[in-house]
Amino acid sequence: MNSKKLMAGLLSISFVGMLSWYIGNHDTKTVVQAEKQNNVVTEEKTEKSKEITSKDIYGTSEIENSWVKDPTVPENLLIKGLTSVVQLKVLSIGEAEILPKKGKFYSQDPFTPIQVEVNDTISGNPMSGEKTIYINGGDIKISKLEKSLDKGTIQKMELDKLTSKQKETEYISYVSDHDFRMKTRKDYTVILVKQADDIYTVIGNGYGIFKASNSKRTNMFKNVLTGKESDLQF
Repeated sequence: MNSKKLMAGLLSISFVGMLSWYIGNHDTKTVVQAEKQNNVVTEEKTEKSKEITSKDIYGTSEIENSWVKDPTVPENLLIKGLTSVVQLKVLSIGEAEILPKKGKFYSQDPFTPIQVEVNDTISGNPMSGEKTIYINGGDIKISKLEKSLDKGTIQKMELDKLTSKQKETEYISYVSDHDFRMKTRKDYTVILVKQADDIYTVIGNGYGIFKASNSKRTNMFKNVLTGKESDLQF
């Protein structure tokens, strides 16, 4: 089946991680739109394209994000008392899923689970050991997505016209202009926010992911999208 472009609005406009709750409790008239980084090309994005071609993608949904503050500034991604800046190694990457509602955290968008080994906490709440973290978006199997949608949305997306086999083998890809696909066995430094018990998300997707910098200054990290450097000591 040819990939379909799902119209904006068929799926709920989402915000990233805890920022969704944060923005919802502030005057959205003061929202500053994030700077787009469409000119950034990374090895991980290339790998993502390869992975998508190996799946049967029914359609894509663009996740639109609004921000209270500029997310290209790392300090703006911090949420007092809930943030950890950690160095980790990616062990494995799972298939996108809809996370259960826990406390104040709930999103209709899928999150991709990533199994990691946390090696060090640079700042914020201490973390260590093997953890499952989540990043907003990814490719979700239609049979999984359908369980979280109401009947009207399912009809608008024409998912009710698919066979059971199609729902088990076809995917919807959730994407945004600040995506970054981490790779297994690679080291990263990420800004994590604790959404609820056992739910840690990468805040801002690519805006919250860094690699060690080649700068002459020690202990500096470069953002994977913007290229901006920071010591991430907050």
